[in-house]
Amino acid sequence: MIGLAVLGAAAVASPFTERDALPALPLEQPVGVPRGWTMVAGAFVPALPAGTLDVRFGVAARLELGVVASLTTREGTPHVAAPLFTGRWTLGVREAPSGSLAAVAGATPPWEGRGPGATVGLEGRTTWAPVRFGGGLQAGVAAGPGSPTDRLVAQGLADVLLQLGPVAPYGSGSVRVSPGLVAPSVTVGGQLNASRGLAVWAHHRWPVTASGPPSRFELGLRVAF
Repeated sequence: MIGLAVLGAAAVASPFTERDALPALPLEQPVGVPRGWTMVAGAFVPALPAGTLDVRFGVAARLELGVVASLTTREGTPHVAAPLFTGRWTLGVREAPSGSLAAVAGATPPWEGRGPGATVGLEGRTTWAPVRFGGGLQAGVAAGPGSPTDRLVAQGLADVLLQLGPVAPYGSGSVRVSPGLVAPSVTVGGQLNASRGLAVWAHHRWPVTASGPPSRFELGLRVAF
């Protein structure tokens, strides 16, 4: 299922598709992947057999489609999580100062006795050079065992990035809310842009409260072509 989705989107975002510009530095890059580009980002947790693979395709002037595959650890055992299929529709792009706003959607299929889930929301970025500010809000339903839509969920994110030549330190805060649970966290890290199409990063995430996600250090690589 994941393979068919990736192959189908890749066929649409082929080299014959008209290509829009992709800014070289993250300071100016829009929320959505520009038309004709493919962006692949991988992250892994050195201390655990865990990580993610995020593949995104700019299939049209305003439309991005993607899929996220995740490997997690449950009680010390590697576990493949449900794939997340994503889409972004760019509502507007500003050039000087750079900024963008997009409607976002995500969906997960039934997986290991759990029903499907879906979220919708908005993501935006704006710059005050050399600083980029971003944020987003999503809401929807997440499924539990044997139930297609057993709980409402909402998630908010705010981040800031400082562009210092090819190096970009950044920080973010996020919170996930569902009935009976509020899970806030903060992340601090940095990114090195080797070229327009290649970047590496490292960051550490900490829970703000005991209900937040577990503390973890991640390394990542992003390729755009």
